[in-house]
Amino acid sequence: QLQEAQGKIKATDEEKIKEAKRVLLQARNKRPSPEKDLKILTDWNGLAISALVSAAIFLQDDRLWFQAKRAYDFITTNMIDNGILSHSYNKGKRGRKALLDDYANLIRASLKLFEFGGDLKFLRFAEYINGDLNNQCKSSKPGGYFMAPFDDTNEIFKVRPKVIKETSVPSGNSSVVTAMGPLSK
Repeated sequence: QLQEAQGKIKATDEEKIKEAKRVLLQARNKRPSPEKDLKILTDWNGLAISALVSAAIFLQDDRLWFQAKRAYDFITTNMIDNGILSHSYNKGKRGRKALLDDYANLIRASLKLFEFGGDLKFLRFAEYINGDLNNQCKSSKPGGYFMAPFDDTNEIFKVRPKVIKETSVPSGNSSVVTAMGPLSK
C-alpha cells in the first residue's frame, strides 16, 4: 500500500511540476529576451585553439586539429588590420587594439599549431606577433609587460597596469613567459 501511495504522490507531483513549468514559460515569454554577446575575443580564442590542439594530440583526432586551425585562420584573417591585432570582432567590425592577453594567448596558440603540424608559418606568425607585443606592451623596466599598448588610443585603461595575478585564466604575463621558451630556441 505504501508503494502504491508513493506512486500516486509522485504522479501528482509530476503533474504539478509540469503545470508550474508551463505557467513559468508563459510568464517568461512575455519578457524581452536577454541580449546575446556575439563578439569574438582574441585572447579567449587563443586559449581555445591551444586546448583544441592539445586535445587533438592526446586523442589523435584530426577533427580537433581542423577546428583549431579554422579558428586560427579566422583570427589571423579578420582580426588584424594593417598589422595591428584587435582584441575583439563583432558583426564584421574589429574592436579596440589588442591587449597583453590577446598577444600572449595568440602566440601560445601559434606555437601549439606549429608543434602539432610543423608548418613554419605558425612559428613565423608567433615571432611576428611577439615582435608586435614587445613594441606595444613591453616595459623598459623589469617586472613584466603592461596590460595595454603604449599609445593612448586604448580608452579602457587610463593607467597602464602590469597584471601578474592568476585568475580562472592565466595572466598575460605568465602566458608570455610560457611562450618565450619555444621562441628563444
